[in-house]
Amino acid sequence: MALVHDFVVLDKVSYPYSKCDIVMKDIPYDVSIHDDFILYFMDYLKWIPTYSPIINTKRTGLDYYAITVFETEGAIQAYALFSNLINILKISPDILKLNGSFSYQLADDEDPFSDSDVYRIVRDSLKQKKVIYPRDKLIEKFEKLAQCFKRVIDSNGQLYVLHMGI
Repeated sequence: MALVHDFVVLDKVSYPYSKCDIVMKDIPYDVSIHDDFILYFMDYLKWIPTYSPIINTKRTGLDYYAITVFETEGAIQAYALFSNLINILKISPDILKLNGSFSYQLADDEDPFSDSDVYRIVRDSLKQKKVIYPRDKLIEKFEKLAQCFKRVIDSNGQLYVLHMGI
């Protein structure tokens, strides 16, 4: 199963924040973004004002594991971010080759030279994932997501974008 982040535009009257959990079962998502791209652009996503209905507080950034609400203020910044990312991607090669996350293997033996519990990485096991993806498909997904944020901006506070977490 692929790790994805699902986004949906919701009406505040029909789906108040207290009913966000219902959405997970009942409403089709507007767009799904693969986790590799969320992680790749996570530093930028941390700047966006959001709201967490779980802890009932305003914050900044995307809650990676749980639901995140983008109200108008956050939607304005998210729309600008994704619109600009789209423009950047338009000058990229047809096939994107991005640096992804790191992985490694831990040694299952004890370090003979240490008196403490120290985890050791198996030599030559450290690898960086390469994310290879068609540029136009990613642009299409980001355009759909940008349009979700644009709908919120144009709704006069009636809509919000819900991020479902991983």
